[in-house]
Amino acid sequence: MFKNLLKTGVILSVLMSALAVAQHKDIALSKYDVGKVTMGEFEKEYAKSVGGVEKAKKDSLSQYKDFLKLYTDYKLKLRNAWVRGYDKDPELNKEYNDYLKQIGESYIIEKKIVEPALKKMYDRSKEEIRVSHILIRTDNKPAKAAEALALSLIKRLKKGESFDSLCKKYSEHTFTKNDGGDLYYITAGQILTPIEDAMYATKVGEVYPKPVKTSYGYHIIKVTDRRPREYKIKASHILIKIKKVNGKLDTAAARAKADSIYRKLIDGADFAEMAKKYSDDKGSAVKGGNLGYFERRMMIKPFDETAFNLKKGEISKPVETKFGFHIIKVTDIVPLPPFDKMKDKLKKRYEQTRYKSDYKVYVDSMKQEFDFFENDSLLRSIAAKAKDYKFEKGVKEKDGIKNNLDKTVFKVNNIPSTLDTVIGFGLGEKELQGKKLTFENLRKAAEKLAEKFLFEVKAQELAKTDSAFKALMNEYRNGLLVFKIQQEDIWDKMKIDSTQLKKMYEEEKSKLVTPNEVEFDQIYSRNDSLIINVYKELLNGKRTFDEIADSISNAVKKNPKSALKFRPNIKLKAETNSLTEAAFGLEKPGDFSSPVGVGKIWGIVKLLKKSPSRVKTYKEALPELMSEYQDKETKRLRDEMNKNLENIYHVKFYYDELQKAYKPDED
Repeated sequence: MFKNLLKTGVILSVLMSALAVAQHKDIALSKYDVGKVTMGEFEKEYAKSVGGVEKAKKDSLSQYKDFLKLYTDYKLKLRNAWVRGYDKDPELNKEYNDYLKQIGESYIIEKKIVEPALKKMYDRSKEEIRVSHILIRTDNKPAKAAEALALSLIKRLKKGESFDSLCKKYSEHTFTKNDGGDLYYITAGQILTPIEDAMYATKVGEVYPKPVKTSYGYHIIKVTDRRPREYKIKASHILIKIKKVNGKLDTAAARAKADSIYRKLIDGADFAEMAKKYSDDKGSAVKGGNLGYFERRMMIKPFDETAFNLKKGEISKPVETKFGFHIIKVTDIVPLPPFDKMKDKLKKRYEQTRYKSDYKVYVDSMKQEFDFFENDSLLRSIAAKAKDYKFEKGVKEKDGIKNNLDKTVFKVNNIPSTLDTVIGFGLGEKELQGKKLTFENLRKAAEKLAEKFLFEVKAQELAKTDSAFKALMNEYRNGLLVFKIQQEDIWDKMKIDSTQLKKMYEEEKSKLVTPNEVEFDQIYSRNDSLIINVYKELLNGKRTFDEIADSISNAVKKNPKSALKFRPNIKLKAETNSLTEAAFGLEKPGDFSSPVGVGKIWGIVKLLKKSPSRVKTYKEALPELMSEYQDKETKRLRDEMNKNLENIYHVKFYYDELQKAYKPDED
């Protein structure tokens, strides 16, 4: 009985919590004649505007109030736009449809092809699979013969024959045939797509039931191991090279030395100190044997296999490679990072490996979905008649073309595209311009145009069925409607009043001023001692500023890397830096300054002209006045418009309720 009461209490608690959340989301923050802004809508839109819920929670009540007013006014404009019938405006609908076509393809590719594939690749990359294969090449025999041989070998494997034996006898992959066809450990994105798909569909110890076709030929795939993937490891090693004694490699001596070092390590010797003392890899020895972080397959196979089987802190027995004997210690193991941190890296790998084939598969699926029909026979017929014609101006008027322009090349959703449309499209494609109207080129134009239409039809469907895309397109349509109403009620009503502009000029003269400006010549260098020497020469009167400047200019012509440089006729605001301040501080044209440092540059300036600050003329100030006037008028007309709409639609604000924003548990 107590257990039943406890269960009932838990259920009631959950129900009450859910009810509280629902009630919180339904709180009305503003109401108007046919609608309202609820807490749920406000919290969603406000968080979106400031960059997330956590940031939104930290904002003030005042900020919430400002946004509620702004958002409610936006909703009223939208309401008024529908009342005025702007949703039926042909120009707006054309702009909406153009945007739908423009963004639809990129949205579909990203959301329906790329993102699902990246998530699948990420999930696959949590595992690594050891794969062996037998390759039957197709570049030295007919493809059918290669496939038949591969099928016969799979049958023999099913009957129990040894994979290693058949591999050694039949495989045409030179590098692996004598090693049982071992391709070693592989994860997603590291091998040809057909092989990857086959290996992830095969259990350990089993052979994929069909030959796998790639550009190299037919592969028989066997999975020999599957294991969770360690993304990266950090390891150190001690290398003992196999040295020559009397002209022969003394493997035994190297092994004995490595074994001796290993025993000392097991007895507690410090690995880093032993690496510094004994390792023949001098590059890592000075770092205590540290090799840094590396992924699977980055090291030579025996080293890699041993290292990735060690636990953190574990030391291996000596491992032989072509470099000698290695004693390996794993010092860190890095797990696979979260999807968001891996996404960019995965995307690059995906684009290099699977994207083209996935794109084709998706296009083929759209062809089935939208009853795609293509008339290849027409294109073959046209190609035969147009052997010497090219995708160039006037081709549509050629014999054999002009009388077929109205014939259907393909259909999407039962909507035909004619030869006229296909050739017209081809004329606009850079890769086809000037190319002959061969069947292949006509087919390429038709395929690309068909893909364009398929994406457009799919986008129109998603605008009704896909919630995210629907929301995106609704947001764009609403933006068009609000822009239209603001154009009519604000920008079209705005008139430039020259009398008002002149009045503003007289009232604001004191603020409408030019900055202090200065024009000067400059001798400069990164070497302060050179500038000091120039200054001493100027003080001694041996040469004038202009004479020194001329000699510097001539020297730079001969050697652009000369340490002393000259720059004439510089015009800047006097407050720009210490150099301009020094120039503006000089009394009369021709005066020169003492050495002045700006960052890493030292310079001496000669004053050419000073232009002290003054009140701008009306003409000079007009752009600034116009901008200020338009800002004020825009605000006045917008406030007037918002006030009118609030009166028309009887708006009421419930600002006190905003204290509960993002606090559902406190309601």
